[in-house]
Amino acid sequence: MAAALAAMEAVFEHVPRPVHGRACRCCAGRVELPRLLGTPRDALSGDDLLPYALKAMTTVGDTAELVWFTPRLLTLQLADALGVDDELLLGKLGLGDLAGWADSLRVAVCAVLGAELGRRLAVAPEAVDAWLCGLALATGDLAPWLHAVDAGPLPLRGAARRFRAWARREGAVGRSAYWREAPRAKAAAEAWVDNLHPEVLIAEDGYFEVTAGPDDGLTLAVDRERGGGVLETRVRRLSDAEAADVWAGDASVARALADAFWW
Repeated sequence: MAAALAAMEAVFEHVPRPVHGRACRCCAGRVELPRLLGTPRDALSGDDLLPYALKAMTTVGDTAELVWFTPRLLTLQLADALGVDDELLLGKLGLGDLAGWADSLRVAVCAVLGAELGRRLAVAPEAVDAWLCGLALATGDLAPWLHAVDAGPLPLRGAARRFRAWARREGAVGRSAYWREAPRAKAAAEAWVDNLHPEVLIAEDGYFEVTAGPDDGLTLAVDRERGGGVLETRVRRLSDAEAADVWAGDASVARALADAFWW
């Protein structure tokens, strides 16, 4: 996350500062957009930007201002220093046509959004629903985010499977009131949570494979020829500690477990 935020800040250094900003008459005095634009971006606090974050792209400012403030808004939000709903803030990116931003800006922002999704899957499962909904509102399509998780490195896939098993038990996805603005994405998120089919994580052809089951447990199967063309298969469930080592992404751990199990 720190690397993604730093990369975003570096890319946005080249964005020109807007000179003028529009606001409706009733919001202009409360948001003070000229003062915000005249303040160094990294000096703006959550209190400074909260009124803007609530009104952006509706009654205050347009895409130019949103692009300018986005790195600071995301940095504050991820530090719990802004105080708005994730879905509301990320929805502003959708209103500001994030998909149409310059490639370098869009890629940098999406890297931060993806890093935060991975962090929440691993350590803050109760906050994933809001972030998934926000991603749908920001980009209009949740499928690429879910695909990136499912095709990601083993630690990310492990965090996702553990989250999905927990979320299916708890009914933890689909709760956000903001999903009403993205019903198709909500259905996709719920289907993703329910799809815990067995998955081969690590395999060595003709010797062993480690498979993740629907209950989030890992099973080791080892095949060895005993002579005379007789093939024997041994299967056992990995302990939580062994599974954690496999999910960490080191294939040599799985090979060592297979060797120890066979011999």
